[in-house]
Amino acid sequence: MNDFDILTDSNLKNSFSVPSKVKELITVNKISCLTELYNSGEINKNTKIAGHGYNSIPKSEDESTFIKIAASDIEIVKSEGKYVCVKVGAGCGWDNFVKWSVENNYHGLENMSFIPGSVGAAPIHNIGAYGYEVSTFIVELSLFDLENGKFVTYKNIDCDFKYRTSIFKLAPNLLICDITFKIYKDSKYVLLAIEDKEISKYEETKELINLLLNSFTFNFSLKPLLKFKFDSVRDILKLSIIPTKLKRKLVKKIRTKVLPNPEVIGNSGCFFKCPILTNEQFINFKSLYPQVEYFESEEGYKISACWLIRGAGWAGRTKNGVHIDANKPVLLLNYDSATSENVLLVSNEIIENVMDKFKIKLETEAVFY
Repeated sequence: MNDFDILTDSNLKNSFSVPSKVKELITVNKISCLTELYNSGEINKNTKIAGHGYNSIPKSEDESTFIKIAASDIEIVKSEGKYVCVKVGAGCGWDNFVKWSVENNYHGLENMSFIPGSVGAAPIHNIGAYGYEVSTFIVELSLFDLENGKFVTYKNIDCDFKYRTSIFKLAPNLLICDITFKIYKDSKYVLLAIEDKEISKYEETKELINLLLNSFTFNFSLKPLLKFKFDSVRDILKLSIIPTKLKRKLVKKIRTKVLPNPEVIGNSGCFFKCPILTNEQFINFKSLYPQVEYFESEEGYKISACWLIRGAGWAGRTKNGVHIDANKPVLLLNYDSATSENVLLVSNEIIENVMDKFKIKLETEAVFY
């Protein structure tokens, strides 16, 4: 295998299936060659960073040079009583790493199973699911600065992690090479590390029974139907008495049910973030819209982006080849050979309509190059 490969007039793969051709794509298999590439002028501050293409919408044509890290090694670099530290190459598929952690009986990442994309993209968007965010488990990142050709290390505190964002969204010069994660040898240590509390197995069992009982509904045939709300799933996945492999299976079942496979129909998963309101903003908003769908978080009150988009009249619509899912309108789908320009136009129109109706600005999770 070469240290790096260069393709000219290359198609840039992306999960939204928009056509995209770039001037040059450099795929890096060995991190140490980055210095050589910089000193030779192949890469510089104008070079753009590509990943697995899941949360990004590239232009139809781009005269830029793109660089992509393919290195995907997984290495345990430290082992202590309660945890291990694992260094992972940025080119590793995120779910490949989660699968590795579960198969090796490590805990913490299973809630984020089956999130598409690369390990390198995970901190950029601070990916998360069911109450956990990747930032909780990141120790440090090894980076290459495309502005000066130097390697640099960022600790967790340097990354300015917030809900679905980080410093890396504003620093396109920082190429993530590898990330060191702290994951746990027993699931009980995860809750202790995240929420600084420990619950007995007896208390967890009582909580599980209560969550299950509250999730049963009955129809006229008297057949019980088990239907979980988001909060219930999140609470169940926190319980250490639930085997980690079972948690991963539960997450897979939910994700495959509610999120379309990008191999079948182009999409970027949840296209928009849920806006966060302060307590005062939320009280005022709820007085105007008592039926608002929301949930509480550490950051504030998260307003359902689906509810806002539906309220603005976009659920089930199709425009310029972009379809807004009727049941989960936070999903934008490539129904009819949409281009990145089509997607940008439609997403901006949705943002504008939501602002006009609710005076709340939606932000995209997907990134436009």
